[in-house]
Amino acid sequence: MTVSELMKELGQQNPTDEVSILVKPSERCVGGTPCVGIERITVGFDWDCGKVFILPNKKLVEVQE
Repeated sequence: MTVSELMKELGQQNPTDEVSILVKPSERCVGGTPCVGIERITVGFDWDCGKVFILPNKKLVEVQE
C-alpha cells in the first residue's frame, strides 16, 4: 500500500475513529476484534528509504505458521 492509497482510504473514514493494527488471535475469541494501538508513524531512511513505518504501542513478532 502506498501513502496515497492509505490517505484515500482514511479520507473515507470518520476522523475521530481510532486507528489500530489487527492482530490474529492464537485461539477463538468472543467480542471485539483483537488489535493494538499505534504509538507513532515514522519515515524510513538509508536502506529503508521510501518506506513509512507504523509502530504499534505493543511489541508484535512474526510467527511462522
